[in-house]
Order: sequence, then structure tokens, then C-alpha cells
Amino acid sequence: MNTKELSSNATTVAISIRAIQLLGAWYRVAQGHLPLNGFACSCSLGIGEITVQDFEQDVLDYLFEKHGNVGELKNCFENISPEKYNTGALAALLRSLSVDFADATNAGQLLDDLEKTIGSFSEAHRGMKS
Repeated sequence: MNTKELSSNATTVAISIRAIQLLGAWYRVAQGHLPLNGFACSCSLGIGEITVQDFEQDVLDYLFEKHGNVGELKNCFENISPEKYNTGALAALLRSLSVDFADATNAGQLLDDLEKTIGSFSEAHRGMKS
């Protein structure tokens, strides 16, 4: 195996690991709630809130718009086209990225966008518990 093949394999593994880590982060944050109208998190009151999963469609729409027709990422979006989005589609996308390796640059950019999104949900939820 030459150096280029080793580098490609390492990149593939790095993308897979990152996708799996973000899948875990999504599962954790998707269990949470976001406040509406200044009320507390439903972890305590359950009034005036929505779940993070309620935003899954919006997140997928954004990702599909930005990355859905880019290079090899088309394959990752193939089974979760906008008409098929439902709860669990974001997890399906991440699972696809973890096993169905796409171009490292494109996959990395998609994962960057998703990491920022998940991070903002996590921050919003964490801020409500303080």
C-alpha cells in the first residue's frame, strides 16, 4: 500500500469517526427541548417548548440545499430526499456518511455545518438549565 492509499484510508476513517461522533451528539441533543416565549425547558415545566427533533426537517432542508447535489454526497442524500424526511432522517444521513464514504472535502464541509448546528442546539439547551 502506498502513501497516497494510506492517506486516503486515514481520511476515510476520520470522516467515519466524525460522522459517528456527530450521530451520538445528535441523539443526545435531540432528547432536549428549546424554550419558547422565555419559558423554562420542559425538562422541568413542559410549557411553551418544542423538541430539538422538531427542527430536524429544517436542518435537513438546509443541508440538502447546501450539500445535496455536491459530488459524492448525492449518494448520502439519495435515500432521504426532501419528500422522505422524517424523524430519524438526520441519523440516517450520518450513518450513511459513516459507512458510505464521500469525498473528504465535501463530507468535511457537511459535517462542519452539522457540528455547528448541533452545537447551537446543545448550547441553547445547556443555557436553559443554568
